[in-house]
Amino acid sequence: MLIPFASVDPHKGKLGVREARELIEAGARGFKFHPNTQAFWPNDHTFYPLYAVIAEAGLDRAVPLRHDRNRSRDARRWGRAPEVLQPDVRR
Repeated sequence: MLIPFASVDPHKGKLGVREARELIEAGARGFKFHPNTQAFWPNDHTFYPLYAVIAEAGLDRAVPLRHDRNRSRDARRWGRAPEVLQPDVRR
């Protein structure tokens, strides 16, 4: 079974909202966003009109907030030091 999810660049503004409507009409069943790759904060009010269109259609939004493989890169990007785990030398 294939469930069609779409992605729209949230920085497109009104054009992104229009594109989301077209994708919904074409059969998209959800939207996936990548804050790290698309360089945006998911809770930024600027993107709420796009979220509203998706919510009105009753569709899901997938927003991965952290990837373990990118943890140190993301930490440097957002100004947090990466966590360094030390082995327990007593064992």
